[in-house]
Amino acid sequence: MKTKLFQHSIVWLLAFSIGLVACKKDDGPETQDPYAPITEGRIFLPVLAPTVDMDKVKKVEEKRNGKLEKMTPADPKAKRDYDLYQFIYDDKDIGEVQYHVHMTSKILLKVAVKVRNEAIPKLQDLAKKNGFDETHFISKMFSKLSRERDALFLLSIRKTGGVTWFVFDQYGKQPKPMPTIKEIDKKWDEKIENSLFKYARVKQIEEGTFGGRLLETKEVTYGKHKGKIRYAKFRAKSDEYPMIIRGYFFDWDEELSDGNAGWISEIIYVYDDPALGFYQDNIKKVDIPTKEMLALLAKEGYVFYEARGKAYFFKNERKKQIYVLRTQGFDDIEGGKKILALNLFNLK
Repeated sequence: MKTKLFQHSIVWLLAFSIGLVACKKDDGPETQDPYAPITEGRIFLPVLAPTVDMDKVKKVEEKRNGKLEKMTPADPKAKRDYDLYQFIYDDKDIGEVQYHVHMTSKILLKVAVKVRNEAIPKLQDLAKKNGFDETHFISKMFSKLSRERDALFLLSIRKTGGVTWFVFDQYGKQPKPMPTIKEIDKKWDEKIENSLFKYARVKQIEEGTFGGRLLETKEVTYGKHKGKIRYAKFRAKSDEYPMIIRGYFFDWDEELSDGNAGWISEIIYVYDDPALGFYQDNIKKVDIPTKEMLALLAKEGYVFYEARGKAYFFKNERKKQIYVLRTQGFDDIEGGKKILALNLFNLK
């Protein structure tokens, strides 16, 4: 199935489907040595490091009376690229710890900790004391807890057949500061749902004032507004690069008369380089918004509040507007190459 950026507006899809700065934050007490055991009574945290020396891990777990029950080597033929180490404990509220270690790089992909139900609050508290909280963007993406120190781990609690597991998944950190767009385009943000700005006026401004070029229009295909322009896509002038396209959806709700419909309901800004807003982590291969893009949105008053699939929603309560940040390839944009898109619409 083809994916098109201009197939439906985000507002339309929502109707039917229904961070923030680059400076370092306090992640809790620092642990200089990742192999220094973090233990409180009968509970503990596993070793959490970007890469692991399993000989050292074994010594840590042996000190906690852990026993290496089984080591299962990686099996590339079965598409399992990690070695699995399973430790068991007889005198703890933790029954088992599983380390998933990449077979060549020794990256710690995941650690799963089996905990007795009565000890769940204690382990949650220990994790929070050691830097796991809701403030990092990846926590917001998944509604979980995370910690970013020398490595970025996401903590989730999963229950399977009455057994509770604390699962620590590692994601790649943003490797370096990254450039982003200079500023958010403000040419049109006050013209959404303004009755003076319908298709003819938008076309006149885009081509006459901004020097853009009309690429495509789509019409309403049914109902009393059939034949009206429901969206228009313009190529931005070269001096606006890295912005390459602006697109407009026009509201032709069936309940509205021609005189009270047809104005802008949503604007899409398309940028040529996805790295202006996202980095792809080198472990899970997930596209994550950069600190620089988050800082730019925060500067303009747009605060993250929801993730839906690969779309990230940022709300400005004062302006009553929402930006949706996305990156992927779309069949109707630049031959399907990956781009950065910002959708803007008014908060209902």
